[in-house]
Amino acid sequence: MTELEMAEAPFLLSRKAAAARYSLGQRTLDDLYRRDPEFPALRVGKKVLIHREQADAYFTRYIRDVIETE
Repeated sequence: MTELEMAEAPFLLSRKAAAARYSLGQRTLDDLYRRDPEFPALRVGKKVLIHREQADAYFTRYIRDVIETE
């Protein structure tokens, strides 16, 4: 993704958009939202919105931690 595409990307993502962006299933995102209090998600009524920049940082940190423990 280019810098221009990153700047134009939506600030908040739906579960479906986040699942596609991070190559995860919607149920996996639901589990993260429910089980990890640090997961950057907002609940608005029945919908869950995921903060794009914070989610990028969350997954980068997660990948880094996994690599370091190996």
